[in-house]
Amino acid sequence: MLDDAEFPRHRAHHREYLSDPSKFRQVIEIKDPATVQKIHYTFRLQYLKDVVLARLMEEPVFSVLNSLVYFNQVVIIQVLCANNEFIKELFAVFLTEDDERKRSAVAFIQQFCQISKTLQAPARSNLYNKCADNGLYDVIEYALLHKDIRIRLAGADVVMIAIEHDPTVLRATIAKQLEEGKKPLLTTLYESIHREQDLGLKLHFFECVRILLDPSTLAPVDGANERASHMLAHIKYKPEDAVTSDKFVSTFYRHWAAELCIPLIALNEEEKGEQLGNLAAADIAVYVHLLELMSGFVRLHGDRFRDFTEQFSLLEKASVLLWCKFKHIKLGNPLPSSWLICTAALRFFRHCLAVTGDAYTNRMMKSGSFEPIIDILIESSARNSLLNSAVLEMLQYIYKVHAREGRLLNDRRGKSRS
Repeated sequence: MLDDAEFPRHRAHHREYLSDPSKFRQVIEIKDPATVQKIHYTFRLQYLKDVVLARLMEEPVFSVLNSLVYFNQVVIIQVLCANNEFIKELFAVFLTEDDERKRSAVAFIQQFCQISKTLQAPARSNLYNKCADNGLYDVIEYALLHKDIRIRLAGADVVMIAIEHDPTVLRATIAKQLEEGKKPLLTTLYESIHREQDLGLKLHFFECVRILLDPSTLAPVDGANERASHMLAHIKYKPEDAVTSDKFVSTFYRHWAAELCIPLIALNEEEKGEQLGNLAAADIAVYVHLLELMSGFVRLHGDRFRDFTEQFSLLEKASVLLWCKFKHIKLGNPLPSSWLICTAALRFFRHCLAVTGDAYTNRMMKSGSFEPIIDILIESSARNSLLNSAVLEMLQYIYKVHAREGRLLNDRRGKSRS
């Protein structure tokens, strides 16, 4: 009855697959027979929906199966969450030396957290609190530093789910880890950023850092600080969250900002991009994502970020990245890697110019940050491109808003042409 009419000679072995006991593995033994039975039942429903009837199902049948799977998963999660002995045994796995069991436990916790997103807020909070009390953040550190990319992916997924649940809880945990002398989760995140070679995971880590440091997700201070994503709309903030969040940003600049920006701080301002001639794709991604992150900090962190850029000469360091494209162009490199860095640096400087006041603009003039921008305009003037348009828009903004700097740029452009 379940054979596919379009492939009459192909016999699907659905019964053999579902009856194979090796498909069901338990990291920790579930002692309740009713829960085990419901897990088997839910797996069969998912197999029926995703494999057997995937091309034959109508919308009403699909909705019914989805509802059955959803309600079964909610019941399973609630039963397991209420079992304190099961939760303790699950996290006790990471106190052993059995790496295979640890890997299986990470995958289980990932699926556990993914399904918990469908729970009501009180039940979800109870689950996360129990996991945190039993060592969830130690599990995340183990996963993010693992050599297997599948385990790192699972760890990154758990971090993002925890942030989506409530970033204020994660910030409070990081602050507590710092006070107790433990290794904070944010340290593990930026270490993973610099170590990770997979570009997708690298972006995932940067996104975690961005949400943690975005004031629009810290507390609803005013209308200008709307939440950055609808995923955080369910969170009900308390008035004291604004103070706690502001303290977290200050702590970030004292302890972690310099470590996060090491690739930029290490640049030599005198070499004008010559040191960037043979960058790997992972290193290029770090520079691009760092510049995007700093573009947000310019707008969101105000005086704190301005003082930080002055302390480490970040504007001067970032201007080095504007020179990197020329060597790639002369070598005939067909990849757009250098253009990614260049356009990201331009966006960063454009955000600096948009800040009220002349602090950033004066520093850019003194440090000669506009020289490579003018050179880019001259080099790219023969063809229409995104880079050329970005430079033209920036210069038009300078002439409109910063008249004095616009006159100086005209003088420099005339000297460059001569």
